[in-house]
Amino acid sequence: MANHRPMVTQQRYQSYSDEGLLSAYPISTTILLTNWEKGSGDAERLCADLLRMDAFDDVDPQHPLGGPDGGKDILCTKDGNTFVAAVHFPRKQITVTAIKKKFTEELEASRKHDRSGFIFLTNQALTAGERSDLERIAAGKGKRCLIYHGERLRVMLDSPAGYGLRLRHLSVPMSNEEQTAFFAASGQSVTEALKSQTRAIDLLARRIDRFARQGQEFYIHSMAVVASAVRQDRTNVQAMLEAAAATSFQRAIEDPTESVSSHLTPALLRYVHRLIGPTDPALSGKFRETQVWIANSEGDTNYGPEFPAWDKVPALVDELLAEWNSNFADLADDEDKVVPAIAKFFRRLIWIHPFVDGNGRLSRAILGLQARELLGLLEDPILDSGAPYYFAVQQALAGDFDALEGLIRDAIAYAS
Repeated sequence: MANHRPMVTQQRYQSYSDEGLLSAYPISTTILLTNWEKGSGDAERLCADLLRMDAFDDVDPQHPLGGPDGGKDILCTKDGNTFVAAVHFPRKQITVTAIKKKFTEELEASRKHDRSGFIFLTNQALTAGERSDLERIAAGKGKRCLIYHGERLRVMLDSPAGYGLRLRHLSVPMSNEEQTAFFAASGQSVTEALKSQTRAIDLLARRIDRFARQGQEFYIHSMAVVASAVRQDRTNVQAMLEAAAATSFQRAIEDPTESVSSHLTPALLRYVHRLIGPTDPALSGKFRETQVWIANSEGDTNYGPEFPAWDKVPALVDELLAEWNSNFADLADDEDKVVPAIAKFFRRLIWIHPFVDGNGRLSRAILGLQARELLGLLEDPILDSGAPYYFAVQQALAGDFDALEGLIRDAIAYAS
């Protein structure tokens, strides 16, 4: 944090642009953010627009033109949660100690307002460990915390969705390459929306057909059982029930799309999570609403990957399950693809970390269900949660799936 970038002003950027020298001395978004010269009001407007871009609702800047705001630069909501946002844009890079002091002051001021979360937006560079320290301070005050640090703001502004905000607030136009990316992203979003609607209609049609067939079979078997019971033919009743159970099991074997793991849903994940019994019943079946970290035995939170922010969990879970469901039929037709696909699903579910506790048990339970139904196993394969398992998970989180796939294959062989 002690290495200060050279001061480059917006006026200097404009003069180079006027002289046609911009290509010889490009001004990066990072430099314009770090060396902020436009004042607190413009910073608050920029941050309010970035929050809207990040799907926050009811974004309400309090006093961007100046004046006391009572410790609430911006008020906003997301997914039913309410937030107070504080904006801190110094004119240059400052020390971590100074950032922490400002964060603590803004956090304390935010506690006067009836809001469940606190957002800290700053143009300063913060490492993952430094952000974790700030989030722990907020957690100690009973506040959910989101931190938009300098690099995160830069990524948002330098993305196709942020090019317009970058032009408006930093006067940085789109390059030819960025214009191509912008229009490509716009077209892709329309295409994906149409694909999503088509998949949803197709899935609904399959479910209607399946429910209709199941309803007919249930009606036929129910009438036979009732008739047998009226005749007091207990032997025939037992035979009918066994035949119905055998038919249902055989249908699932013959048509894997009838299986539970071909239609995974967030509701199913929450239900399984309740069944496995996390340590805190209040968290059972509830997606996390706080940030989590992975730490080694010394408590170092820079160890391993950074888990996604809590407010991204529902969308990431939806994306993961939709991709799995859409690929299920292909996996059912090719056993060689099953283990790699299950391993990648397992890794992504562990990384999303949808619950505060019990994510490993949940992921192993879903893995067992997927393998049993796709491979027709007699029982669920079980991954032992010992040292080889934790090593395999760490390797998978780092992108190496060999150890995890090996454990899965061993478990499948044992369950066959």
